[in-house]
Amino acid sequence: MSTTSVEPDATTSHAPSHITSRRTVLRAAAWTAPAVSVAVAVPAYAAASGPVACADATYEIRWASHYNAQSRTAVAGLVSAAGAGTVGREPLTMVVSSQFFGSTVAGSTGGYSNLALSPGNVGGTGRKGLTIMQRATVDEFAAPRSNHRQEITLTFSRPVRNLAFKLSDIDANAEPSRWEWYRDGKQWKQREIKRGQYQDRVWLSGNPSGARASVVAGSGTSADPWRSTSTDVDQDPVSGTNGNVTVSYAGKPASPVYKLTYWNDQEGELTAQALQGIFLTDLSFTASSCA
Repeated sequence: MSTTSVEPDATTSHAPSHITSRRTVLRAAAWTAPAVSVAVAVPAYAAASGPVACADATYEIRWASHYNAQSRTAVAGLVSAAGAGTVGREPLTMVVSSQFFGSTVAGSTGGYSNLALSPGNVGGTGRKGLTIMQRATVDEFAAPRSNHRQEITLTFSRPVRNLAFKLSDIDANAEPSRWEWYRDGKQWKQREIKRGQYQDRVWLSGNPSGARASVVAGSGTSADPWRSTSTDVDQDPVSGTNGNVTVSYAGKPASPVYKLTYWNDQEGELTAQALQGIFLTDLSFTASSCA
């Protein structure tokens, strides 16, 4: 593109030389595009050219090393790439939260407490787990007993799929009934009063599959929760495997939120404050390695 100057010739200018020099500098500055340096943050996983092909990756959460009980958060450990592409470095975090309903509150005993790391290994896995423990504030639960429950929510910083873990120590502790006399009109009669500490009931959102141990029944839904096949069978929380369920979300849609519901289905009088507990073992899952 050509331009025609409308400025008078330098030989006809009567301006002092220092003014002419200043005008020349200003004119040059007006026609010169400034050089601007812009710093752009480039992800560490970006390729030299072309769009980033971000790989899926396999992650795990080991409660003993990844979980912060004070903040109730965990930063997942990157295990390996799970597909083609470049593995990103964006951290994947999980937050554990809890809500109580009815006459149920957080419980603790002997070093175990709700949403804390177990003091010892759990479920025969040789590793520690997340403690889920609760108790009653009444002597008997009003019907329906499922209204007295705890809901645990696992919230991931981005959707995950193929989530897998174990639930351990699903069991029950009933006690012999007691009988009491009562008056029915002019007659005295006896009636049975059911008694016991707990009958574990557990179900999960998202309809996962669950491989049950020999003394566990149910399908893990609200209508058919996982439970003990006996009303009075204790599992060893450290080494016992008969109360375990191996949970798998393989083939299910990816989700950033998973919910576990836990309640006590003990009928009648509650003993020992209806204290009950189960454990959530280490987690593994797949997710995008980019935010």
